[in-house]
Amino acid sequence: MATPSNSTAALADGLAMARRARAARRVGSTNLTMLGVGALVIGLSILATHSQFSGWIQVLTVPVVFLVLWVIVYRQSTSAGVRRRGVGYYVIALVAAFSIFFGLLPLSHSIGALTLLGAGFLIIGVRERSWPVWATALTAIIVGLITSSGTIRRIVGLDETPTSVASSAVAVLILAVVAVTGAAWLRVAENHELRGA
Repeated sequence: MATPSNSTAALADGLAMARRARAARRVGSTNLTMLGVGALVIGLSILATHSQFSGWIQVLTVPVVFLVLWVIVYRQSTSAGVRRRGVGYYVIALVAAFSIFFGLLPLSHSIGALTLLGAGFLIIGVRERSWPVWATALTAIIVGLITSSGTIRRIVGLDETPTSVASSAVAVLILAVVAVTGAAWLRVAENHELRGA
């Protein structure tokens, strides 16, 4: 039977190995970077409401972000020699891609593309046990519901005026800056963890 000090040390070693594996896979920084890029594209497309393609840009941003994320995470895990956990990056990417053909357009108009993007990253953040990712994703869901959801805007009584569209775009762009700033902070923390300091 193992003594309590040996089992405590083994648990601490196991937790440290898990942190190093997450750092090697760049879990937090990669996810927040992609969330920030997606929010940036959605925010800029909100500003371009006079364009006939702004709705399609928002709809296509969600699957493109998750497909690119899937490729990046796969390559990072492979190059780092770290076993990938069953987080479901590929499932989220494939569901987002196939949903273009099966109802993503009406869904993104009713609850907002940023809300859908945030929902995907919320699942990833919880599955990866990365609180900065799921907290930022939860913020994206809230901002998306307030700024982009036609249903919520009608319930609250927000009319779509040039001022409200501009303020919605600014709110989404601020979220993008917060996500990218968080990604930079996490990248530094991941580098620090990998150096073993």
